[in-house]
Amino acid sequence: MDITTERTRFWGMLALAAVYTCILAWRDEMGSPLFAWALIGLAVLGGLAFFWWTTHSGQSRQARAIFFFAAGAFAFYSLIPLLFNILYRLFPRSSLIWHVPGMDYIAELLYYAMPIIGAWYLFQYAAPDNWRERFFLRLNWFGEDWAILGGFALITAIVMWLYLHFGGSSSGWNPLNTQKLTAAFIIFGVLSAAANALMEELWFRGYFLGLSARLIPPGWAIAATALMFGFLHFKDGIPQGWLGLILAGIYGLALAWWTWKRGSIWQAVALHFTTDLVIFFGANIR
Repeated sequence: MDITTERTRFWGMLALAAVYTCILAWRDEMGSPLFAWALIGLAVLGGLAFFWWTTHSGQSRQARAIFFFAAGAFAFYSLIPLLFNILYRLFPRSSLIWHVPGMDYIAELLYYAMPIIGAWYLFQYAAPDNWRERFFLRLNWFGEDWAILGGFALITAIVMWLYLHFGGSSSGWNPLNTQKLTAAFIIFGVLSAAANALMEELWFRGYFLGLSARLIPPGWAIAATALMFGFLHFKDGIPQGWLGLILAGIYGLALAWWTWKRGSIWQAVALHFTTDLVIFFGANIR
């Protein structure tokens, strides 16, 4: 990828950021936290654009890593949620479209498919020469990983059971509006857990860890991505709040270390899947 192509893509992302900010202003959300994050994202991209324009081609590899990290973070935290806000505004939950059989499954599929596809796209353009290795997509599974997975899963199940019953919010995602163990409920829970695990691991232990480890020492990169993962759970998801930030941060630290040690993301995906199963059924069945 030559420097001219990279600059073109950068200005394209900056234009998307500008459009996004204008849409938020049009929706009268000037004072919302989301709008503040949009301004921060726009300022970061604008500053990096200036850096990009003044960088000579000999620094292209390092500059590309910085750009794609910022662009990926902005897309994950801002652009993707915006698309689904638009979807739910066009088709509110009270509209007839949600009475179509299977529509909840389709909405869930769209919710997870877009960030997964987006991550896969960014993988190949952020590190075109070695994107599978850079983002830990090789299956490097060792025999002892089964024991580690079992131990982590047991500890996670105990901690989440204690959290759901004594520690904090237990409002899980469940658009089927049922707490009965029907076939549809079980299938939905398993598919949601698998999709959520894959999406978050591709972004956090794949994309963000793979790029940040190119910019700073690996230990700092592992800690930084764990902190990002913790803050993601501060307001939304399970666990949440300050306790959620701590628990998710520790969890993210373990997954990032495991991913880096093995050079493979799939151990983290497997553990994350089992964790989400515990959360889904633990939060929705009483």
